Amino acid sequence: MRQRTLFRLTQLGLLFLFCPLILLPQDQPQWGDWKSAPNFPGIKVRVLCSDTGLESIGRASWNFQFQNTYSKQVYLVYQFETVDSTGAPPRFGAPGGRNLDPGEKSAAYSTSLPGSCQSRKEMFIRIVSISDTQGNQIRARAGASGSGAFAKAPRSSSTARNSSGEAPTASNRAPATNEPRPEVRTTDTGCDPNWSPKFNQITIDGFDSSKESVRQITEQQIAKYGGVDQSITEVESERQSYEDQLVQQQNDGNAAGVNQLQQLILFSDGMLDILRCRQRISTQNP
Repeated sequence: MRQRTLFRLTQLGLLFLFCPLILLPQDQPQWGDWKSAPNFPGIKVRVLCSDTGLESIGRASWNFQFQNTYSKQVYLVYQFETVDSTGAPPRFGAPGGRNLDPGEKSAAYSTSLPGSCQSRKEMFIRIVSISDTQGNQIRARAGASGSGAFAKAPRSSSTARNSSGEAPTASNRAPATNEPRPEVRTTDTGCDPNWSPKFNQITIDGFDSSKESVRQITEQQIAKYGGVDQSITEVESERQSYEDQLVQQQNDGNAAGVNQLQQLILFSDGMLDILRCRQRISTQNP
């Protein structure tokens, strides 16, 4: 009987090791399917939408990723929607660019857009041109639609993926949101691990800057990214993206876009205050 029980436990352990997705909630954000960019069939694009952390300010976080299926290295020039773009019609920011080797997938880029993942089904990305290592350049045909609408995965899909596009494992998946968490208390670090005064400066209608609301947002962010350190890295990256877009909106004289980006930067700064405080507390109390 003991040997049989041990055998069953071993089978169960192997099942959890090789099939970690069984433990994941079914409504986790997922990548949409790869889709060819208009005018450039060898460039594939996919997107992922997540409401986590931004739904309280009426926005959603969008990630997008490129893949080069051409047989040679290309330099890709692209544009994606600005933070004030509703998609009807889409507004695009300044072009970005990167090299992609044959078969290579890019890192996942992130931004935020108005609306929830439920109300907004897609984001727009425009491929401006591609160039090879000999300097030969192909641009979108004159008069042709240079932008494509890339759809997120439906909520009913059961296969979860993380931000790198790989299936989460026991080491990188976020904990279930219903798991109990230890209480985080203010310490002699002089900071508050659940709130930042910067949230009082946010003027977006409907945003709840109360300490309990902000604490819940923080917990969602940590669960989304799988820990405090990774959350800091991701929020810093998002903040830099907002800064870059802010310069473009200022140059374009777009007052509405400038205001939204300033609000998002404030939100990011408040989150970083809290996350860095928790990081210091963790260092002092290992």
